[in-house]
Parts: sequence; C-alpha cells; structure tokens
Amino acid sequence: MKHVKDHLSYYQAPRILDIGTGSGQFVSLLRECTTDDAEIIGIDTFEQAINQATSRFIEFKNCSFEVMDAAQLDFDDASFDVISISNSLHHLENPSAIFEEIHRCLKVGGILLVNEMAKDHLTKAQGSHRLLHHFAADIDKANGIFHDDTMTKKQIILFLENYSKESLVKIWPMDVDKHVTASPEDIQRLIHTVDVLLSRIKDPIYQQKLKTKANRIKNHIRKYGFDSATSYFVILKK
Repeated sequence: MKHVKDHLSYYQAPRILDIGTGSGQFVSLLRECTTDDAEIIGIDTFEQAINQATSRFIEFKNCSFEVMDAAQLDFDDASFDVISISNSLHHLENPSAIFEEIHRCLKVGGILLVNEMAKDHLTKAQGSHRLLHHFAADIDKANGIFHDDTMTKKQIILFLENYSKESLVKIWPMDVDKHVTASPEDIQRLIHTVDVLLSRIKDPIYQQKLKTKANRIKNHIRKYGFDSATSYFVILKK
C-alpha cells in the first residue's frame, strides 16, 4: 500500500469520497493510508449497506455514509481531494454520467483512486473467485440488477481511458503475500455461498439451467481451493 500512502500524503487533512462503498471495506484501507484528520464520506445506492457501514465506523467522527446515486452527486464542484471507487467498475450501469460527476467534484490536482479485480492471469485457486463472482453477476442479471463480469487488466485501462477525464498516472497489482490455504471450513462456506446465490433465482426453469453451472463451480472450488483474484490499483489525476 506504499504507493497509495505516498499519493495520499500530498494532501493535508484530505477530503475523500468513496463511491460504491458497500459496508465500508475500502474505507478501512483508506484510513490506514491517510492521517486521522482526513474526512471520508462513503456513498452507495443500497441503504442496507450504508447502515452496515455507519455501524461499523460509528466511533470514527471523520467517517460518514450516505445513500446517494453516484450519477447525481449532492456535492459542490471541486469539493474533494481524493475520490475512490473499489471493485465497482463492473457494477456501473451509467459510467459516463458517473465519471462526469467525479470530474466535477474533484479538485484540480486531486486524484481518482481505482481498485478493480481482474479476470486474467489468475491461478486455478484464484479462478474460483472469478467463477464465483461471475456466477453472482448471472444471478443479479436474472433478477434485473445490473452486474457485468469483471474485466482483464487491459479492459480496465481501456474503460478508464474511455470514461474518465482524469489522466492515468500509475497502475500496479495489489501484491498480497498470504501463505494461507483455504481451510475445509472455508471451502464449505464457499460451496454454501453458491447454493445461496442459486436460491435467489425465482424462475424454476432458469434455476435448473444455472444449477449445472453451479455444480461446475463447486467442483472447481473443491479441486483447486480458493484465493482472491488479483486486484489492480490505478491512480488518475485531474
């Protein structure tokens, strides 16, 4: 995380906006990479996720969370030093409008920090993560929720070059030295996750169609285990 810390250290008491914050997982990382006086605001369209994030960071007065559509940000022009978006590019149904809003709300000299998991150059164990994530995308799409598959590293760069008005400064893989193998209990939880996802399909015919795919995913996880897919960090500057 040295690169992230180095870039965030340019700003004293930075104001940071985290888009698609979910339960605030990326906010935890941002807090580790900046000073205690940084103000971090997380937004998401899902109220339940925002409630979880608010509870999670209730002791941190400089962290707040709001239900908000990133395509219509309720913030003034040039009001943030840093805007981040983590593992959400493939969830963006209207990227043009969202990146226009990012550009509007980012200060001149501010940075856009993107973290996005990739689907290429993965080990067999990391392939379990890709299969599971893409299966979740299938389920969401069947239920009318926009959720695209993850992208290759090249596709991530092309996506940002196409939609972002900020200039790409640096891209690097998140290198995590884990030395931890998924336990049998972890594998069982992942197998159960596949079944839970499948149960969200209400159409019995389509559920049966996806059941074959679900079984292939479960067999892959049993055979190869599980590891997180490689994520790439991208720094863009206004």
